[in-house]
Amino acid sequence: MKLCLALLCSSLGWAQLQTNSIEITASRTLNAIPDQASFDVQVATGFGASLSDVVNDLSSVGITAADFASLSPAFLFVSRPNYSLEWDFIFTVPLSNAPSILNQLTALTNKTARISPVSISFDLLGVSTSQANQAMCPINDLVADATAQAQILANAANLRLGPILAISNQSSTLPGTFSDVFSFGIIPILRLSPSQACTATVKFGIVRL
Repeated sequence: MKLCLALLCSSLGWAQLQTNSIEITASRTLNAIPDQASFDVQVATGFGASLSDVVNDLSSVGITAADFASLSPAFLFVSRPNYSLEWDFIFTVPLSNAPSILNQLTALTNKTARISPVSISFDLLGVSTSQANQAMCPINDLVADATAQAQILANAANLRLGPILAISNQSSTLPGTFSDVFSFGIIPILRLSPSQACTATVKFGIVRL
């Protein structure tokens, strides 16, 4: 886990020491570990098809009606001039199952390519980290980091660090880097490993010696 500490600019820090408090901001960057893959499956049919009909065509790969995302006129899509409706499904599977799902979707696409009036295509949207696998921001560690920095600044000004007056924290997702996860045939499937930035701003009281 990469640690980076951010102090307020020096002039602001020293100005705060002339009052009765000081604020320190500490940050840590956590590397998220993707554990799920999302697929977008498009099905083109005639006007006579229903949602249950389309779901039945996709049930072999585990898609259900709950994965249905949208319905659009298929004539808007140049690649599907012979169909009337475009059904869109988005579903998510454990990352370890992604190669198998890719194989199943490819087989289903090839099979339905010869069957009218249904046409199936799909895209791998990408990978992500499930809510259960997301790291919690280490607020206690952030406060400890901020306290250590505040103590250094207080010592330099010949002041004593007082109690914590307030704590505010936030987190955000940072751009990630790509790395290989697996290969589908000769096509490498890439994983985006995003990072989560956790920040805490701690306000301390100060006591003059």
